[in-house]
Amino acid sequence: MQFYMGHSNSTAILSKYPVLEFKEVNLPSHEASLSGSNDIQDQQDNPCRSFTHAVLDIEGIRLHVISIRLIAGRPKNHTLEENIRWGRTFLTLKWTK
Repeated sequence: MQFYMGHSNSTAILSKYPVLEFKEVNLPSHEASLSGSNDIQDQQDNPCRSFTHAVLDIEGIRLHVISIRLIAGRPKNHTLEENIRWGRTFLTLKWTK
């Protein structure tokens, strides 16, 4: 078995087949806490979200595999306004060059 992981507490790929390539790709949004509340203004201090990409060799066939976690986190409180604000922020990706 081969185990490849992105940065700490990130996504990973576990394979019984040979891994030919592996990389972590950063996304433009930032990670949020899954256990506690989050304030949108503080997110820029967190590491970027990412996904991992690998190319496996399955009996001579190259198979591309990705691992991504699409959990947004929790808003700072349970008001409708904050939940809508939090959802809009994390559903809109702002790609930068």
